[in-house]
Amino acid sequence: LYRAMLERDGPGAQSLVSLAQALSRAGRGDEAQATLERAVEVAPEVPETFIALSLLHRQQEDYAAALRVAEAGLERHPAHQPLLRVAATSARDTNELRKAIAYGQQIIEQNPNDLGDRFIFATLLDKARADRDAIILYREVVDAQRNNWAAMNNLALVLERTGNEKEALVYARRAAQLQPDNPAVKHTIAWVLHRNGRSGEAEPLMAEAAEALPEIGEVRMHFGMILHARGKIDDARRELSAGLRLDPDHDDAPEAQDLLDSL
Repeated sequence: LYRAMLERDGPGAQSLVSLAQALSRAGRGDEAQATLERAVEVAPEVPETFIALSLLHRQQEDYAAALRVAEAGLERHPAHQPLLRVAATSARDTNELRKAIAYGQQIIEQNPNDLGDRFIFATLLDKARADRDAIILYREVVDAQRNNWAAMNNLALVLERTGNEKEALVYARRAAQLQPDNPAVKHTIAWVLHRNGRSGEAEPLMAEAAEALPEIGEVRMHFGMILHARGKIDDARRELSAGLRLDPDHDDAPEAQDLLDSL
């Protein structure tokens, strides 16, 4: 149908984007990318072409390419909100945190009361370890959206990181009530329980998280630390080694390495 539209009407932006989306849904990612690159070439005046191509790169987990496309779009369409959002999150995911925060600030300046944008900006500050400002924004979102489990989960982790373990547990429990089967939430509440000296409660939850997320180094490292606290040295050694191999640059990697070296 979309190809027939292209033959009839010519390579219009909307027809190309629709065709690319259909190709992507059919698992034909290379063809979808080529189609969207053509859309950007023939209709650069349409910001949705840049957005669609950038989002496809994000779907492919090529965040650097997503950022390049979004920034090319912003050169032609400055301050375009959807392009700013894609640029901000892609900069965050490539660890270009100064860029991410700069784009986030532009978003907030344009939409100071939009809770979705405030949540995005909070994640950028969180990644940049601007903990105080991240906590303020996460609190604003949680206070206004009582069912926003992602904001609660993230807030719990930042509070734990800043030494507020007891308050972190409050938000981790709230997130777990809303998403009891979510492995990321299980990881958070298990880690916060451990940091509150409750490793016995934490162990089965972190075991489930590690089983569901075996390629996430942070989860494996944290599981190793909990196992060590439980006196399960061989299992702790296995999990710490796996976590360090998967994510050697994680903030908790030095602690994990020191613990592994002591075993």
